[in-house]
Amino acid sequence: MHCVVIKNSLWQRVFKNIILLFIVFALFINTLSAQFSGSDVFYRVSRLSSFEFGIASAGGLYADGYVYTKYFSHLPIGYWPRGSFHLIPQTGNKGFIFLAKKSGVASVSGANFQDVVKADIQGPFAQTVPGRIGDPYAGYDSLAALPGSRYILNNDYIVYSSLDYDSTGNDISGANYNDYPIREVNGKRKYIADPLERRFYPPVYTSEEDLFTIFKDTDSRAGRKNLPIGDVRHPLGIEVRLYVSTWGSKPLDRVVVFEYEILNKSGVKLDSCYIGFGTGIPIGRSESSTAYLVPTDYRFIQNKIGDRIGIQLPQYDPNLSRSWRATPTPPTIGVSYLATPRSYSGQSSTMIRAINSNQLEYIKIDSINSLYTFTAPDSIKYRQYSVPPKEWFYDKNQGASNNAGLYTVCSTFPMKAGDTTTFSVALMFADSLPHLFTLDDLIRKMYAHGLKKASPTDPSQLTAKGLDRAILLKWTDAAEHSTDIIIPDSLGRAFYGYQLWRGTRSEGPYKLLGRWTVDSGLVHEYVDHGADIGGLKNNVRYYYRIESFDEGVLAWNMDPMSSPFVDGLNQTSTVPSTEAENTTVSPAGGLLLSGDAGSVSSLKIVPTSTTNYANRICDHTLSVSLEASTNGIYYTIPLTIQDTLAGLTMNAVVDPIVQVHGSTLSAGIKEGTARVADIFGIGAADLEVTYRYEQLADSFKVSAQMHGQADVPIILYDDAAYTGVVTITPYTTQERHLCLVFLSGGVDTLSALLRRYVSYLSVTLIDLTTGTALPDSEYIFVTKGIKTSGLATTLNGKPRRYYFSGTLSNNETWDFGALLEVYNSRVAFDFPNRGIGSGKAGPSFSWSSPGRGGTKEFQAGDSVMLTWKGGMKGTFPKNARFTLAPPTAGRSEVTTQMLEKIRIVPNPYIVHHEGQRGRSVLYFNYLPEECTIRIYTVALGLVKTIRHSGGSREEWNLLTEGGQTVASQLLLAHIEAHNGISVTKKFAVVLGK
Repeated sequence: MHCVVIKNSLWQRVFKNIILLFIVFALFINTLSAQFSGSDVFYRVSRLSSFEFGIASAGGLYADGYVYTKYFSHLPIGYWPRGSFHLIPQTGNKGFIFLAKKSGVASVSGANFQDVVKADIQGPFAQTVPGRIGDPYAGYDSLAALPGSRYILNNDYIVYSSLDYDSTGNDISGANYNDYPIREVNGKRKYIADPLERRFYPPVYTSEEDLFTIFKDTDSRAGRKNLPIGDVRHPLGIEVRLYVSTWGSKPLDRVVVFEYEILNKSGVKLDSCYIGFGTGIPIGRSESSTAYLVPTDYRFIQNKIGDRIGIQLPQYDPNLSRSWRATPTPPTIGVSYLATPRSYSGQSSTMIRAINSNQLEYIKIDSINSLYTFTAPDSIKYRQYSVPPKEWFYDKNQGASNNAGLYTVCSTFPMKAGDTTTFSVALMFADSLPHLFTLDDLIRKMYAHGLKKASPTDPSQLTAKGLDRAILLKWTDAAEHSTDIIIPDSLGRAFYGYQLWRGTRSEGPYKLLGRWTVDSGLVHEYVDHGADIGGLKNNVRYYYRIESFDEGVLAWNMDPMSSPFVDGLNQTSTVPSTEAENTTVSPAGGLLLSGDAGSVSSLKIVPTSTTNYANRICDHTLSVSLEASTNGIYYTIPLTIQDTLAGLTMNAVVDPIVQVHGSTLSAGIKEGTARVADIFGIGAADLEVTYRYEQLADSFKVSAQMHGQADVPIILYDDAAYTGVVTITPYTTQERHLCLVFLSGGVDTLSALLRRYVSYLSVTLIDLTTGTALPDSEYIFVTKGIKTSGLATTLNGKPRRYYFSGTLSNNETWDFGALLEVYNSRVAFDFPNRGIGSGKAGPSFSWSSPGRGGTKEFQAGDSVMLTWKGGMKGTFPKNARFTLAPPTAGRSEVTTQMLEKIRIVPNPYIVHHEGQRGRSVLYFNYLPEECTIRIYTVALGLVKTIRHSGGSREEWNLLTEGGQTVASQLLLAHIEAHNGISVTKKFAVVLGK
């Protein structure tokens, strides 16, 4: 037993040691993994942009190696669209490269640029390493001769993502070290190295997902495996802070902004500096072991403001379907320089070339193309990257086996010791070259304003007033004054319209009640009766939102944006109720502004609901337009009511029951007051129209008497018995006399080409009541001719001229007839008797002619007397416009009878009452405008005092003066008006579970 125990103890100790070693090893592996091999620390993958890419902590793009293994064991992250595994990102020639001559020695510094190495040396870096220069914990490199120049494993040298931090900069993901390092200092963005110092400044987030890392070129060990034998690595001594801005909203999800802040900490001047940027993303598919590439043109072009854009332009490929499947067309990729260093001349550096970066893998030495095997000295790299051989611009395929993406470089510039410069690049993905230009225009505007996005419209202030079974909603025009510094109005208006929503709960859902735009017409007021839900109910709370929106930008594929909802601003709630019991309102009379009201004697607005009238009609000026009409049988008076302040219009018809043709049965006085019920449909008031007419026993007639020598048939269209003829009597239906006078005329040229010259008489129409001629707008006198031969030819004359029939100068014979239209009645003069009634063949005039043929034309001095009589007496409105200004609501003295009407609901209080809607609320209804409500226990202990002012309703949330929920019990409510009149009401509160 003893021996067994010893063996078990030894075994237990050995087992414990193995477990301990395993835990230590696991922790070590976990630490390495957290730093270098797949966590969000060494590299991080973008999460919002449609371009899915990774960033390494040493500044390398696409986070090469050991990540995202879907089809390949090693696949860099650089796909567009996100998740499609297209574009085939390359291991070299991508991202940031810095070229400079330091003390006369040409040196190159690149973040994963032609110096990709595995993570089997001093860290996951190439020529750059994570960290900042001067880190007190970092080692010293003699070649860099700078403090803190070596790489050190530091928890703060990671790739940060703003999505992992809250508004105070604290980590909310649980996967990061320390807190967000980019802070706002004196209104500017600044990297704060000390985590303790960060607490004094708020964090700064520029885009929808900001990425940040800091790296340096000070460690001579970096990239040493790639140096030629005997060559020495000469670090440049620069520190680079990389800010990346991405978005998930369209169209910015197609844009990524890389902003490199470069600090020269070498202690010496850097000359002949260049900065390059490589996309490193050939256009093709990586979804199988064979990667198909899309033929691509690499070059730069100029945008509309003259700035250069480097582009990867896909060319036509008959096998496109096999080489690109993610979207209908391969992307046009663009690189736009947003900010560059100052050149030697003091101007911003410009893009001087854009080529296929695959050619950078080959160096032309002694006219022999040598494959670049990552072993060239810096002097050759410097010459290659800054000034590639000329033939590369003419032969894109020289020495190149495939496409490797776009490489761009800006013109040379100097950097003094201690200088800081910025190099900002926008990487864009578009479906066409024109679309690329629009993205470039957008991102340049945004960059000029601190990468501020196009903003939604400003919200308008929304107010809600409870009416009787309705709610009056009003909003200001603040949204209509919105401006957008990013989007000019020429591309899309910053304000385009409103949408009004209603919900029965604050969290929704909400139903759209109305939509108004600047094109269809805007309103700032709406009365909700709840017709879609069977009507609103008093003492039930309803929630409303007014949403203002812009027009969007079609050219940028940007959808319209709406103002956010802010409670108390463009989001509110209220409860329908009646107006205060002592509110008084008065009818409103109308004033004729213009036109003729005829026999309409007055208009009046009559309240039907004190509450709705006081809140909806009072203080609004209304206008009413009237214009008589008839269908040839009855007269009607159509009218239009408008409330321009609320943007409301209503059409209605008043019927005085008056006929065009009277009879013995219909004769008599027709007077009364017609009522247009519920104007605007808001349950507030009716419109009254008072009129008086006399229906005559005889039918309406037009009689004519001719004076002179003429013998011309006169056809009177005053009887509906004539087929196709509609007789409309004049607006003035009292007996009236007109005289048509024929005056001397002349010869009219109807066609000089055909020599059609016709003699005519001038015509005028005189009102015998006033002795004045009617203006041209009051009547029409037209003549129409036909060839006597009967050919299907007509000839229209000029207004107010009577043409003579006969032979013209070109030997054509024409017959002319005339038609007078006045008061919408028609009288025809048909001398040749060529109408349908003549029985003759050939074309006819537009009027029929049942009379005999004429023998003599009208002559100057002849006249025709026309008389209107019969039908009815009275005048109808013509172009009449009234204005009505209802007076403001008044107040009457509170009486005991008023207070007796007060109701407390629900009584007793029941938790499941519909009016609560999840809230514990009691309502006091039918209150006077002002009163004080004191709630007592039956032992007369004061529970709550409520000061009421405005409306007929008050709420109580069942809380005592001390803020405690009242217990179940019988309570007393003592309600006292401002004049001392009071009443006491009993009610019960029963609080259920």
